[in-house]
Amino acid sequence: MNQPMTDEDPPRERRAQPTPRPRLAEPTWTVDDARTLYGIPRWGAGFFDVGERGTMLVRPRGPDGPALDLADVAADLAAKGIGLPALVRFTDILRARTDALQGAFEQAIAEHGYPGAYRAVIPIKVNQQWHVARAVVEHGRRRGLALEVGTKPELYIALGLATAPDDLIVCNGFKDRAYVELALGAGKLGRRSILVLDRVGGVDLVVDACRRLGVRPRLGVRVKLSSKGAGCWSDSSGDHSKFGLDMAELLETVEALRRAGMLDCLELLHFHIGSQITALHAVEEAAREASRIFAELRRAGVRLRYLDCGGGLAVDYGGAVTGGRTVDYSMAQYAGAIVGAVGRICAEVGVPAPTLLTESGRALLAHHSVLLFDVLEVHRAEPVEAVPPPDPGDDPLSHAAWRLGEAPFRDAEDTLRRLIDLRAQALERFNAGRLDLRGRARFEAIAHTVERRVRLLAEGRTPADIYYCNFSLFQSLPDHWGIDQLFPVAPVQRLDEAPARRAVLADLSCDSHGMVQTFIGRGAGEHGVMLHEGDGGRYVLGAFLVGAYQKSLSSLHNLFGATNAVHLALCEGGYEVHEVAEGETMADVLEYVRFPRARVLADLAAAADAAVQRGALTRPEADALLDAHRDGMHGTTYLVDN
Repeated sequence: MNQPMTDEDPPRERRAQPTPRPRLAEPTWTVDDARTLYGIPRWGAGFFDVGERGTMLVRPRGPDGPALDLADVAADLAAKGIGLPALVRFTDILRARTDALQGAFEQAIAEHGYPGAYRAVIPIKVNQQWHVARAVVEHGRRRGLALEVGTKPELYIALGLATAPDDLIVCNGFKDRAYVELALGAGKLGRRSILVLDRVGGVDLVVDACRRLGVRPRLGVRVKLSSKGAGCWSDSSGDHSKFGLDMAELLETVEALRRAGMLDCLELLHFHIGSQITALHAVEEAAREASRIFAELRRAGVRLRYLDCGGGLAVDYGGAVTGGRTVDYSMAQYAGAIVGAVGRICAEVGVPAPTLLTESGRALLAHHSVLLFDVLEVHRAEPVEAVPPPDPGDDPLSHAAWRLGEAPFRDAEDTLRRLIDLRAQALERFNAGRLDLRGRARFEAIAHTVERRVRLLAEGRTPADIYYCNFSLFQSLPDHWGIDQLFPVAPVQRLDEAPARRAVLADLSCDSHGMVQTFIGRGAGEHGVMLHEGDGGRYVLGAFLVGAYQKSLSSLHNLFGATNAVHLALCEGGYEVHEVAEGETMADVLEYVRFPRARVLADLAAAADAAVQRGALTRPEADALLDAHRDGMHGTTYLVDN
């Protein structure tokens, strides 16, 4: 049994760090400094903290619950043969976040005297992994958790999860005949699916399918609001958003359903003003506009029951980070804004208040997953120094480049443009034979040093070391690469020591984009993160809040496959490993790109036979080599300890 950690427990042996580490003399550094440096109180939501022994703690049930030591978790996984990188999922955090969201709306309903109800909706697209979706649905079902899908495969997942009579499935996205028939047929299986219409032409498709199948549908409509979201996804909302009906199209759809005798089937109004809404006023404005549309439709005889407010409940990944990502409200304030706005307008117009739905997948899932990975090696950055002067006999271009670096500059861009011009001249002289190879090398060394000095001084930062790490950015943190999402990153040990090195992270991929260079901080993202000097032991880092979207968006760049994934749940006296989803092997990723294991091994066998015929290998050597290849196909795509 794995025991939980408390701040009073005696130190435990760390199997992943067998070598005692030297203590650095830093009398002024405390674990409170580590909390502040890595922003843990801002993004941890009470689930993450630093223990007095300087290790990262996770409290899966919230700040008052038992704590687990992430450094010990990494060591325990290693002892079980589960190597890093590993995605560690905490089932109890899923449950806690689900309860918190439901509780926030229940409290708002009570405070505002709202006569309707609330149901949280989990969009399958946020994390389509079976273990995750099952855990959320099974726990949230008792409080009415519903599911949202946008494609046929996601609908199949939902049909497998929504097994209780009251389970609800909201069907969004583009629909073809097969999608519509699948959703309609679910009703015959006892599943409650609502088909949301977001295009005028969708009515005819649904009506035709209903007549052929002899069923009555449950329908919703998605509208485009003029109200816009706030934050980095605000451009996806408003009058020009990708999905939804404008007001004229909405009325046309209502009339089409009336003519088909299906107006009584329309029971849900849906809107969405973007993910990660950062400002509460945008939530309130959208809720008011949607409530007015709901009330007008009710007065017109449309028997709507649900108001689906879509997604948008933001996760504060970095606290004080600027640039359209700072969140100015809490979960309770979000719930209060929606409940208050809808309740006031429905009471004013005199229509029944709807059951409220929100598709808050990111808020439910982001915190529950932590990516643990280890540092392989470190490239130390050279300090910013004066540029060594050229020799008297060096080419004049070398002297000109040196003067650029030595002269005080006010305009870094102008200095760099002049350096580009000097480089062009040097290349021209080299190609014309007026600059020899040694002279060109001397010029390039000076020019490189000058450029680095100018950039660093202009940006007011110190050089950063490169920490090479055992993970793939494209597989595990694709949002950082694709949309500059900042994820909290911190070591899981040695947090009682002052970190001395500013570092950027490089992954294993052969791609210059495979780096994490910007981190959460007090400004609009900081270049580099403070990490510790090597001490001869294993150094494990954690990337936090990676439970939403990252698994679904991951790519096989350089054929780095899915990492090991471990599902931990608290139990009496410690924690249990509920599920271990083994990472993809080399055979798995080769199969994905249509290189079956059998084909690859057949090609290798042919090459081995040819080598035997040439005398380059003996038959026993060839057989041993092929056996090694067969075994290697079942190995991880990541690096392993030797």
